[in-house]
Amino acid sequence: MGGLLLKKSSKWISVLALSIVVALIGSACASNNGNNTSASKTNESGSTNTGSKTFTLGQDELTYTFYGNYDWFTPPGEWGKDRTSKWILDNKKVTMNVVTSDGAAAQKLNTMIASSSLPDVIWTDKFGTDYERLRAADQLVPLDDYLDKYPNLKRLIGEETLNMLRAPDGKIYQIPNWYSNKPLGNAGWMINNKIYKELGSPTLETFDDLYNYLKLVKENYPDVTPLDLNKGAEGNIFMYSGFAEGRLPTYVEQRAYIEDNTFKSIYKDPVYIETVKYINKLVNEKLISQDLLTQKEDQIKEKLNTGRIAVLVAYDVTEPSNSAELEWKKTDPEADYEVIWPIHKAGLDKTKIINNPYSTLGWNASLITRNAKDPEAIFAFYDWMAGEEGQNVLCFGPPGWLWDEVDEENSPIPNENWAATSDQEKTDAKLFDWNYVGNTSHVDGSKAKIEMTLPKEKQNQTAVAQMNVTWKTTQDTTELNGITPPSDSTEGIIAQRVGDIYNETFGKILFASSEAEIDKLLESGYEQSMKVGHQKLMDYLQKNWEENKKKLGK
Repeated sequence: MGGLLLKKSSKWISVLALSIVVALIGSACASNNGNNTSASKTNESGSTNTGSKTFTLGQDELTYTFYGNYDWFTPPGEWGKDRTSKWILDNKKVTMNVVTSDGAAAQKLNTMIASSSLPDVIWTDKFGTDYERLRAADQLVPLDDYLDKYPNLKRLIGEETLNMLRAPDGKIYQIPNWYSNKPLGNAGWMINNKIYKELGSPTLETFDDLYNYLKLVKENYPDVTPLDLNKGAEGNIFMYSGFAEGRLPTYVEQRAYIEDNTFKSIYKDPVYIETVKYINKLVNEKLISQDLLTQKEDQIKEKLNTGRIAVLVAYDVTEPSNSAELEWKKTDPEADYEVIWPIHKAGLDKTKIINNPYSTLGWNASLITRNAKDPEAIFAFYDWMAGEEGQNVLCFGPPGWLWDEVDEENSPIPNENWAATSDQEKTDAKLFDWNYVGNTSHVDGSKAKIEMTLPKEKQNQTAVAQMNVTWKTTQDTTELNGITPPSDSTEGIIAQRVGDIYNETFGKILFASSEAEIDKLLESGYEQSMKVGHQKLMDYLQKNWEENKKKLGK
């Protein structure tokens, strides 16, 4: 279900638009047949013939184009101008030329398809519509032979997870980003510690505690938002998971929950009903942001940076607990944010509350296209980046700067420069920014080791929050990964309609005047969704979920 590492937008296109794009892909394929360098490297069965020679980074130069297939994506900077990419350029002889979307990713990709000018690498959603249409049009390079030839990716990702990436033709085309064999996630709850302490540090564990605390905030701090759910009210899904043990926040996103091994409509979920009635109460009593459905990310940041949010529930509370605090502290030395254990319904086991479902497949993926002159060289570079040396350079800087040696697990051992170097210098070096094949297990494990070597005042609060809270509120949900339909399919179109109905219904529920009105809205949402085919969509999810479980041996 996309994971919760980062929130991504779905791209929905009309059937007519899709038919045009498919035709353009076909045209692009035809025009490529005579001059596509990499096409000659694929035999009749479609597998890649890599030959016996291995590409060695640092001996021959590699230059390739990279396209981030997201409206929001902008490159970290110009390759070779920062400390991290310059080291790679000088030592590995690799240059990445980034192609930007200019805020219109879908249109840009369609244009490149129509003009037969696909980039060498496309960074996009796993199993997404764009991936599938390019794969179906034979515009992607299968990676199976490379995985056997180069050591890192296959070793680090693991056979079981790789099998989950196989396309219907049995081949692998996707290089996953931020894959993991360990818990991960940044979602949850964060409090304004200054306000909390000034109010006497009351118990704040259950939803009853939260209600009483928010009333205290409202009475004593009229300019502060007692509770904020971040942009688009995204935090509501983590409130939902607090009303039952083992409840996945992704159930709300997929508009269906699982009970007795069967997908059922979210409108009929007693846990969901209890959740929305609770949120409605907070809205009516003005204990929650009144523009929770319309406020933008910049508005949230401005309130955080001035200490005007008492409690925040969001996809990422680990980063705000660190960066926003630093901004606020410039004017208030007592400023402090802290990530807390998830708020939950009284009587539940707090250790069974799930805020961070994660997939071993990670977030998104890189695809090597047929336009690449040397796809094997690109794969070799990705394989190096995925390995421990590559991850150390990309995330912790080139050797000799912040670290000189590694420990027995190949994690960097920080030297005296680590604590002495400012956060701004590390930001300018683009640490993490060029990493498009993140190895979560290695990076997070290394971060944790480094932080534990530092004095408390020097520790990065993001890492501390992850170790103490968010990574302890996780559940492996790899079996739910990639079960949603392509947006242009029959089920995909149904999903769009079901989503539209849900968004309208949810907005009305938030501002309903009574529980009776909420009950009517829930029933109406259910009936409308079923009329547009929600059961067909849930059957689709069920089928794919069961197939995934078989792949995982469950």
